[in-house]
Amino acid sequence: MRLLPTRPTAAAGALFARACLEAEQFSFAVGVEHLVLVCAIEGALDVDPDDVRERIVADERDALASIGISRESARGELEDRLHGTCLPISPETKRMLELAGRRRRVVTAEQLLATLEQHSPTARRLLRELRR
Repeated sequence: MRLLPTRPTAAAGALFARACLEAEQFSFAVGVEHLVLVCAIEGALDVDPDDVRERIVADERDALASIGISRESARGELEDRLHGTCLPISPETKRMLELAGRRRRVVTAEQLLATLEQHSPTARRLLRELRR
């Protein structure tokens, strides 16, 4: 088993940077859902980016509420503790960026979306919900 690099390939760098900026605004980590959001922002996905943002926040809120934690209090606590540091990147996100960047100098949003649809159960679930 090969370990993934801590940062994605240079080919996907611009899309990854945008996903990081979006995640910093309202999330706890950079996940596959932020890659889906970038695809919507870039026009590769015929879904309003605000709809994707709302779904991400709702999913986070539901997950935290299921264990009795308010999203707002968790976000406030993490902002205090992680101020000035990078958000964690999910292993699935790293894997998707690596797959999308294989044998490419630059990864387009369309290529990233195709990779997500083919290889990510998380992205497929989110896309199914968004396309309803």
